[in-house]
Parts: sequence; C-alpha cells; structure tokens
Amino acid sequence: MKSAYTLLFGACLALCALPAAGKEKRVVYGTVLAVEPVTEVRTQPPRAAACSRAKPVAASLTELLAWDLEADCRLQQSERTTHYRVEYAWDGREHTHIMYERPPRRIPLLLTID
Repeated sequence: MKSAYTLLFGACLALCALPAAGKEKRVVYGTVLAVEPVTEVRTQPPRAAACSRAKPVAASLTELLAWDLEADCRLQQSERTTHYRVEYAWDGREHTHIMYERPPRRIPLLLTID
C-alpha cells in the first residue's frame, strides 16, 4: 500500500515539474477526518459437495425443514470491501472522495494555481 502512495506522490511531483502555460501546481496535504469502508455482499448457492445429506424426495414439510436445518445447504455469503469513502479537511473546508485503498492520516492533493 505504501508503494501506491509513493507512486501517487511521485506522479504528483512529476506533474509539478511540467511547464503548464502560466499555471503553478503544488502538492498539498489534506487531513483525513473519517474513512468509511463500502462493502459488497455476494450470495452464492451452495456447492453440491457442501451439503451433508441428500434432500428427501417425497417428504413432509417437517422433514424438509429438519433436513434444511441439518444439511448445511444454505446460501453462501461473502463480504468484501470495494472502496472507501474518505472525508478530509483542507483549507478550512471538508471534502469527500472515493479511494480504492485505505488512506493514511494525510492524503496528497494536487493544487493548481492560476
């Protein structure tokens, strides 16, 4: 993760070195106020091998419920973080930005001065 921030910082510095028709670019830092992970929940049907018993063919409702509770044939759910909603402060204002990696306490911002 540090390498991604180093790369971002290096890219910002490289952009600062380019001549920009009378515009000056600087790297400034915003202070991170809050980080909210945004997650995605995926639901998949169970693998056939995951069920411990075969489903009864001609069974009563009670037998089916008992099988369902014992067979461990539930839908499989997995949760993963897709991105982070980052709130940060800079120049006396609060801003929000989406980032795909958890940010450090301070984030680099590219400032263009006309």
